[in-house]
Amino acid sequence: RHLMATQDEFLDTCTQDPGLRAVFAGQGGDHGLPPSRVSLLVAAGITQHYLRGAWMPKGGSQAMSDALADSIERHGGEVLLRARATRILVEGGRAVGVELENPHLGTRVIKAPVVVSNADLRRTLLELVGDEHLSAETVQRTKDYEMSPALSVLFLGVRGDLSEDGVGRANHWIYPELSSEPCYAAAREGRFLKQPFVFASPASRKDPSNPRLAPEGVDNLQLLTITPAEPEAWGVSAAQLTDGTYRKEPAYLERKAEVTRGLLSTAEGWLPGLSERVVFSELSSPLTHTRYTGSTGGTSYGIAHTPEQVQGGRPGATTEIDGLYLCGANTRSGHGIEGAAASGRFSAEKILSSA
Repeated sequence: RHLMATQDEFLDTCTQDPGLRAVFAGQGGDHGLPPSRVSLLVAAGITQHYLRGAWMPKGGSQAMSDALADSIERHGGEVLLRARATRILVEGGRAVGVELENPHLGTRVIKAPVVVSNADLRRTLLELVGDEHLSAETVQRTKDYEMSPALSVLFLGVRGDLSEDGVGRANHWIYPELSSEPCYAAAREGRFLKQPFVFASPASRKDPSNPRLAPEGVDNLQLLTITPAEPEAWGVSAAQLTDGTYRKEPAYLERKAEVTRGLLSTAEGWLPGLSERVVFSELSSPLTHTRYTGSTGGTSYGIAHTPEQVQGGRPGATTEIDGLYLCGANTRSGHGIEGAAASGRFSAEKILSSA
């Protein structure tokens, strides 16, 4: 009966205690929407996911990428790094291959009977495929999808051993106030808060034997929060984002410094004296994520998880173009490692059943 409810609407049936509601909504940054807008299905799913326990692979997330690449190559496939897809080739209403660009290989065309896109949904359909190959309904629906808010991530090298400060393997959610709504409202309005909520991930404590995380005597700590996605909010233009010149713009660098100060200010409430121990600091903004992943608005979570945009409100593995399949955070199984992995399996099942 709560299938189309938001998390807030469900909590209204349980409690009006603001502290208890804040606890239930405490992992909201993992789906990227405030309680007033997120689907209960997604919010409850993330809570249940953590109640079963959370894990990190030894060697970090790179170990998962390496294992997948190894499997692909052992089965006769090839993994191309720094290869940017520029076009999904469609002939007679069927996907027949991909055009890509690589700094070493130049422009190449790879023909294939099946194309699977794990890329951002809007870029896949509106740019790589193109309006001319899609129905007007599909084009409009794709344009109308609301995307999840974007993240900024502060990568820190912190002098000393954080375990001596009582920091263990767990992630930490740090909120300056009980409600997360102001942080999401600020991001929608293009504003930056002096004290945003923060997700803290102590990577070195999760995998202390991994020498790649940080040099000896330094711990790797990451701080994340929701920030505006539009280039203009970061003091640059869309054109500068496209050509990459935004990275050296003084206004952009100052905005990054402002966000860094805000993240550290909030984190100080959890770990006093943190700022004085920072020996390395680098902030990735939503513009960084757009440059590296091609995601719309720099989102890490794909289509926003509102009640209207979950389950049947998200695309499945198949498309109206024969031979073109979708997987990834924008599809029906949702975002995150678990959701993306499931989407790959669903796509593979569809491909094999149609063979």
